[in-house]
Amino acid sequence: MNTEIIDAKGLKCPMPVIKLQQAVRKSENGDELSIACTDLGAEKDIASWAKVNKHQLLAVEKTDYGLLISIKVDALK
Repeated sequence: MNTEIIDAKGLKCPMPVIKLQQAVRKSENGDELSIACTDLGAEKDIASWAKVNKHQLLAVEKTDYGLLISIKVDALK
């Protein structure tokens, strides 16, 4: 299992989701990915994206720069 932090600070929708999706493509089932976002709308976008793609939303943490959102890669094809 790997853990990776993706820096999406300063990026607006849909770029945080796109960066997360690119990282998932390089991941394996069971990996955990966290994405650092300044766009507070990313929480809703990433939660919806994770549900549709059958990944597990682990945590959404408020930070001094915005949000740190963590997922577990569960459903790679």
